[in-house]
Amino acid sequence: MGLFFPSVTTLSYSFTEPHYIHNGVSVYYLVSLNVTDNLIVNVTHGTEDGTGNFSTFIFNQRPTESFINFDNTLDPKIFYYAIDYSLDFNPFINYTALERRIHYIQVILLRNGPDLFLIQSNQNLTRYYLPVIPSFQISVLIPLLAGGLIALPVLLRKKVKILKE
Repeated sequence: MGLFFPSVTTLSYSFTEPHYIHNGVSVYYLVSLNVTDNLIVNVTHGTEDGTGNFSTFIFNQRPTESFINFDNTLDPKIFYYAIDYSLDFNPFINYTALERRIHYIQVILLRNGPDLFLIQSNQNLTRYYLPVIPSFQISVLIPLLAGGLIALPVLLRKKVKILKE
């Protein structure tokens, strides 16, 4: 019967939150799950005429990048890191936790935006903001700081010698 008619699940707890986002933008949530806890995530359009192409991913470790390319396409690496995902028009995920830990949910609008979406879940989700500081790559910043700290005493010695003369 579920083949022709969508099955409706009644949840004892329901989390619902609307968000309006633009193409290439991600919204993150986190949820703490115990072993065998079930997580249902459903992303729907907030309006009847919504046409946004949303995708939803679940990670079992904190994502450190958005996995969105400059042309608003998905970086294929996301499929390596995600433990479950849905690329459907209205993404739906039904996931059972295999271990006790915090899980991260990423909702991405790839095309046909801006659009409003509603995220619904049977678990309490907490909004999470991926810490991103544009233009400051840590792999470049640390060597520059180290080089500056090494060069500073050398420059100060030269300045002191010039002042003594």
